[in-house]
Order: sequence, then C-alpha cells, then structure tokens
Amino acid sequence: MNLLKSRFFKILSVILASIFITSVFMGAVKKEEIESGISSKVLRLHVRAKSNSADDQSLKLKVRDNVLAVSEEILADCQSKEESMEKIKENLGTIKTAAQQTVYENGKKDEVKVYLRDEIFPVRKYGNFVFPAGKYTAVAVEIGGGKGKNWWCVMYPHICFIDETIEGEDKEIKHIFSDEEYNLITGGKKPSVAFKTVEIIEDLF
Repeated sequence: MNLLKSRFFKILSVILASIFITSVFMGAVKKEEIESGISSKVLRLHVRAKSNSADDQSLKLKVRDNVLAVSEEILADCQSKEESMEKIKENLGTIKTAAQQTVYENGKKDEVKVYLRDEIFPVRKYGNFVFPAGKYTAVAVEIGGGKGKNWWCVMYPHICFIDETIEGEDKEIKHIFSDEEYNLITGGKKPSVAFKTVEIIEDLF
C-alpha cells in the first residue's frame, strides 16, 4: 500500500511539475507577445543632454520644450504610429532647426542631431503608465554628442502633449491598445499565475 502511495505521489509530482513548466513557458510567450504589441504602437521622444552638468541638463529641458511645441503642431492630426512617423520624417529638419536654435539662443555652440530610429529601452514609468522594456521607434534628439541623462515621453499616443492627469492620459491611450496591453501598462488587472511567475523569475535574474 505504501509503495502504491509512493508511486502515486511521484507520478503526481511529475504531472504538476510539467503543468507548472508549461504554464511558465506559455506565460513568458504571452508576456512577450503583449509587450511587443505595445512597443509596435508607440513612438517615443528622447532628448539627450551633452553631459550631466547642471548647465547641460538645463539646456536639455529648454530644447525639449521647443521640440515639443513644434512636434505637437506636426502630429496634431495623426491617428496612428505609422502616420506619426511619416510626419516626423517629413519634418526632421524643422525639429532639428528648433532644437539647434534653442542651443544658440542659450549661448552654446553644441551641434544638435535628430534621428528617427529603433532603439532598445529598459522598463520606464511615464506618468501613470509603465512601458515594458523592448525595441521602440524613437525621435532621438542628441545635444553635443548626447552623453548626458535623457528626458523622454510618448509622442504617439499623444501623451507628451496633454495635461498630466489620469483622465487625460487614460482617454488618450485606451483606444490605442488592446485590453491586455492596456492592463499591462496601467497595472489595471492582476496577471494570471503563469504571468506573475514569469515576472518573479525576471526579477530574480
């Protein structure tokens, strides 16, 4: 009898371990799929300072303000990431001119470079949202080589250009993302056991 019990529990342990491993694997695949969906719909803005000195960081914020002012007008009617990217491509020169002019007006001679490109980014919190790590398309504004800390926001959806209120931000992004993507960004829904297990493992490593 004891031998039968022992065999039963061994078999049960193997079955449970298999279910757990499968669950973790499926959770990882699903999480990657959702994160990829988020990054595919987002256009980011990154303004990188020349250095981390107080003067260079202050200049970065002034450049940011002018770039945002110009970009808001350029992207005002855009209804998708793709449309936003096309508008940015057409107006890279305008954005660069606005940024460079700001540098000159503040008594600096640093060259400004503006790119539209894909970059790898870690997890970042913006306002009430957390954007997962991954490859994002970004408008990168680099001042004097861009070796200092950066400032970033989301150009599409238009979170950069709205009042930083929960209602305003929420309204802007809710129609862009699927329910699963929206829940991941906002933390609005508790993840499944498999999904949570993947997050715990990622935190450990």
